[in-house]
Amino acid sequence: MFRKPISNALVCLKRGARNVAGLLLMLGSAYGQEARLSDYDDLGLLVYSDQLSVREAIGSVAQNLDDQLTLLLGKGSGRSMLGIVVETHASLSAGKPQIQKRFYAVGGKYRLQIELSLEEGLKRPLIEKELLRGLLLRRVIGKKETFKEGAAIDFPEWLLEGFLEAINWKKGQSDYRIYEALFSSGMLLSIEDLLKEGDESLGYSTGKVAYRASTGALVMTLLAQKGAQASFREYLIRRVNYEGEEMDLLMASFPELNLSEKSLAKWWLLQMAKLSEIPLMQSYSLAETEKLLAQAVTVRFEHEGELFQISPEEYLELGQLPVQSVRPAVLEAQLELSNLYLKAFPPYRSIVKAYFEAMGEVRSLKEAEKWNQNRLEMEKFRETSIERQQKLENYLDWFQITSNQEVSGNFDDYIRLKDELNTSNQAQKRRSEIERYMDSIQQMFHRK
Repeated sequence: MFRKPISNALVCLKRGARNVAGLLLMLGSAYGQEARLSDYDDLGLLVYSDQLSVREAIGSVAQNLDDQLTLLLGKGSGRSMLGIVVETHASLSAGKPQIQKRFYAVGGKYRLQIELSLEEGLKRPLIEKELLRGLLLRRVIGKKETFKEGAAIDFPEWLLEGFLEAINWKKGQSDYRIYEALFSSGMLLSIEDLLKEGDESLGYSTGKVAYRASTGALVMTLLAQKGAQASFREYLIRRVNYEGEEMDLLMASFPELNLSEKSLAKWWLLQMAKLSEIPLMQSYSLAETEKLLAQAVTVRFEHEGELFQISPEEYLELGQLPVQSVRPAVLEAQLELSNLYLKAFPPYRSIVKAYFEAMGEVRSLKEAEKWNQNRLEMEKFRETSIERQQKLENYLDWFQITSNQEVSGNFDDYIRLKDELNTSNQAQKRRSEIERYMDSIQQMFHRK
């Protein structure tokens, strides 16, 4: 008499098991999709990837860019109507770029879709520029902004490259020597070239470096103007789907600069000159210190229409010449040495100080004899330092060449080598104790 209740109970259990199994399948499917998603709500960013490390790396890059944009442009105003979606793939279609972007506008809301190939690993420069594009768009696409369907909604290449360089400079990750080289090599681009061309059109790596630095100086020039944050916001809003002349829009957006093409070029060149100067808290390399020291230790002056040059081994003569002619020249040379002392290659600072003191103290034969003995010891030290530096550079070059496992045949890869070494897992595995020690030694001789 108990069969029927037991049978009913078994049927219920079977049905319940099927329902639970169906529920678990649904949850598993949802969990599988959610497991490859990272949501960065504050940035309006969704990242789809099977690799958690990739999602975290992309989120970190985006957060860092947004923080830097806030420092440069201030906080964004209001809630943005643009979302950024990044989806990674093992590879994209053959012949297609490693990164692709699409812009969608539906029902008053907008989405920037970024498709990224991981076939050659996660390359920061590629994703960094597209994330910057999206974050700048988020700052200007609000509820009031409406765009015609099919309109070209984007920012120019010079603006994106310029902001990336301005951010790197503010973080101390750019080098004044790039700007110094542009002046000395005569590779300065015109304002017209900057506003019309992208770095891809230059076709060679050195040109791309020059383009990035030049556009960075242009963005920093505009950011240095009075009311720059408000002016830049106005410019960005109008530039999103602007089709007119770039110079006309800049003139309208930055009235404080009283822009014309010539005045903008003038302010830009002044900014380039400023960026080419060595920062106060940064030291010269050994080679730079040697070059400046060789110039500063010679006292030059004019007396009775004749030009005199007193080298360090002749400092005794400084006390035997007319004070009214020599004194100003000695003070000028000592000023050069005092400025050099602040930024000299650290082991050379005591040498710079010794030359400074000798200019005013060598007044007798005994003092001259002592000074020449010290001078010869310092010159020997300088020669030894230069030889050691050359040997170290040769070893580091050899180490880098022999530790590289493959050759791409693309010269552009040489320029990107530094970034790739920092992000490549293979490179990280090769960082032995010896390599880390050699890197620390190299930092003493060359700034990065």
